[in-house]
Amino acid sequence: MLCNCRWSQGPPSAVRGASQSCRVFGWSGLSRRALFGMACAAACAPTAWAGPYAPAAGELGSTAIDMNDPAIVAWANGYADYLPAPGVDPTWQTPELALGPAQSNSFDIVTLGAGGRITLTFSTPIGDGPGPDFAVFENAFGDNFLELAFVEVSSDGVHFERFDSDSLTPNPVGPFEVAGVDPTHVTGLAGKYRQGFGTPFDLADLAGVDSLLDVASIGYVRLIDVVGDGSVFDTSGDPIYDPYPTFGSPGFDLDAVAVLNQAGSALPADGNGDGVVDLLDFDILASGFGAGPGVVGGASVGDFNQDGGVDLLDFDVLAQSFGAGPGVAIPEPASVGALAALISLRGRRRSGAGRYSVEGQSHEV
Repeated sequence: MLCNCRWSQGPPSAVRGASQSCRVFGWSGLSRRALFGMACAAACAPTAWAGPYAPAAGELGSTAIDMNDPAIVAWANGYADYLPAPGVDPTWQTPELALGPAQSNSFDIVTLGAGGRITLTFSTPIGDGPGPDFAVFENAFGDNFLELAFVEVSSDGVHFERFDSDSLTPNPVGPFEVAGVDPTHVTGLAGKYRQGFGTPFDLADLAGVDSLLDVASIGYVRLIDVVGDGSVFDTSGDPIYDPYPTFGSPGFDLDAVAVLNQAGSALPADGNGDGVVDLLDFDILASGFGAGPGVVGGASVGDFNQDGGVDLLDFDVLAQSFGAGPGVAIPEPASVGALAALISLRGRRRSGAGRYSVEGQSHEV
């Protein structure tokens, strides 16, 4: 589809084809023509799926979290620190604008600047539950004008752990470059999606990495701007490129941080994330029994207590919550059938493959 951009005396607009448009209303520290160039580049950028990671919001396979997703249960409502880098216009140095729900516009944001950071807090800590546990919202104009940030979390506000990241963008990206950053070349970094859509993060990815990090209770999320000139690196040691240099509001612009799972609200033995602890989760545990130490995947592989191994302690977690689900309190004690199955499997110690029967249903081990 052809992209035609036009400059007018009123607000600039970028028109993609006949149906898509983007309007931006001024920016402190930038001329309107410069801002227009940025908006046009973002709106017209190609969105072909070229890399191995999830594509742009709205495309098949995207992991983007819509700001109106009913799975969102809370938003960051405080901040522990805000350390903007030099060069950020004072207009964009209001950290309170990053609190509460995402606004999906170019103005209700706080800017970090090149290498700057902010640490958000929550009334109720984030917990490791089914699927992603929180999402970070930036204010990117389009699918390819992506300004990125590292994401770190902490239980105590002192010891932080960073999510692994990978950037496959091969070359430097100019401030108004049409190609920009392909979202399929990025994972593990905030800012992967356009405004209105958050980048999701799963605390299970950090389970067991540090005894001082309790993924069941995360009270702090820290965002650190990626200086996009290739001087900082992803987990594998490759340089990270994003639009650089930019001015006025340089670097990562934080809109909000959404909470998808709160501490104490998740079912730790819900291995398949369907909201119910049942025989399907029992199958997951039985299949993974004996794995570890150092197993990754948390509840999805049967490590219900997140200690890096799948063993009898995880059977105990399953037994304590077996039968729990929407509107159903965790049973006390667990059902007789489930406990009988657990005792049977405990006695066998997973000595070999076979079958077991629970409440008339046959299952593979």
